[in-house]
Amino acid sequence: MATIKYTLSSRTNNGLSEVHIRFSGGRGVDLRAKSGLYCSPERWNTSKGCVTIPRIRSDEALELTELQRKLDELKAYMIKSFLEERYPVTLDWLTQKIKAFYNPNIKESGLYVVDAFGKWISSCKGERYTANARVVWRAWQRFELYQKARYLVSDLTADLMEKFGDYLRNEHIIAKERPDIYEAVSESRKPVPRGDNSLSTLLRKMRTFCNTCVRSGVLSVSPFVEYKVPQELYGTPYYITIDERNKLYSTDMSDNKELAKQRDIFVFQCCVGCRVRDLLALKKTSVVNGALEYVADKTRLDNPEVLRVPLNSIACEIVARYANTDSEKLLPFLSSQKYNVYIKEAFTRAEITRLVTVRNSVTGFSEQQPINKLASSHMARRTFCGNLYKKVKDARLIGSMSGHSPNSRSFARYSEIDDEIKTELVTMLL
Repeated sequence: MATIKYTLSSRTNNGLSEVHIRFSGGRGVDLRAKSGLYCSPERWNTSKGCVTIPRIRSDEALELTELQRKLDELKAYMIKSFLEERYPVTLDWLTQKIKAFYNPNIKESGLYVVDAFGKWISSCKGERYTANARVVWRAWQRFELYQKARYLVSDLTADLMEKFGDYLRNEHIIAKERPDIYEAVSESRKPVPRGDNSLSTLLRKMRTFCNTCVRSGVLSVSPFVEYKVPQELYGTPYYITIDERNKLYSTDMSDNKELAKQRDIFVFQCCVGCRVRDLLALKKTSVVNGALEYVADKTRLDNPEVLRVPLNSIACEIVARYANTDSEKLLPFLSSQKYNVYIKEAFTRAEITRLVTVRNSVTGFSEQQPINKLASSHMARRTFCGNLYKKVKDARLIGSMSGHSPNSRSFARYSEIDDEIKTELVTMLL
């Protein structure tokens, strides 16, 4: 937290001395600058660092009250700037901010990336997209702290983006070497090694921001014309079969009621294919005439299409089981994190532990892992899409229930072309 203390200069001119600022802002930040405000040494309280205002009403008392007001406003302005901007705090930053306090209409030369990015975030649509954009924004602030520089939008070049990409890839190492950066701009989770897919997700947000800057005229050419975002690569999609889903549902877990509840929710999700954040938002009123109806949160602002998924007998049975609860929620859902923990435990209890081949997103190599260790809420969505695709091979039909567009690249993650599909195709040649 930043702290500001005022002291009075020992030099006096015409009976007045200038008030000096001592700014402390964390580890190693202890700066001093002139405030541009003056006070008589006789009216200065050295121990409290403030103006002494006489109780008798007079012109002097009015002037001293106004001086203290300006000192209070300057202090609040400096602390607010420190908390909002998170720039490297240097003597130059401190003096520039003091000038800006007295001259709010004078703009700094150029537009800083942090400011422009923050303004762009305020225009983003969708809670999830905005939250992800803020992750990139905070990462950029840490990058500037690491580089010990403040970058203007006009500084955004392919070389700078390459440096930013390298920083993102090695941030888990840098965080250990420079913990002060994470103290200044923290995250809820500790940094972990990032693979190309994670880098791609972050850098595509940065690319969108740069494209916006080009359209608004504050940037002439996007750095991503030369700098290429790492391509997202995914292995063969894995999910449970219909038989495995039924085995999971029929396994007795009555000794652990919470585990049984979350198992039921997962099986329900396998039957309807919604995303976990949509699952969390479902209410009892979401079931209309034997079908689930909802607008996907991911596309509700751009494409607010109502998705309608008829409920099969298993899904209807699960809905009925929790229909008499006092909550308006459709199902007794916990937090996403606890939900995933219970899913893995339920897979283990049901002995669904077969090995699957997955691509390690960090190393890029394939490796085999038991499916119960990989189980998560999103596997339910893959189970819904993958098993249906094996039955109908119609991405448009499945997308009408899952919310995927017909040409969605992400749908390819669910539509595995396995030996069963290939066998059906070659029999057509007979």
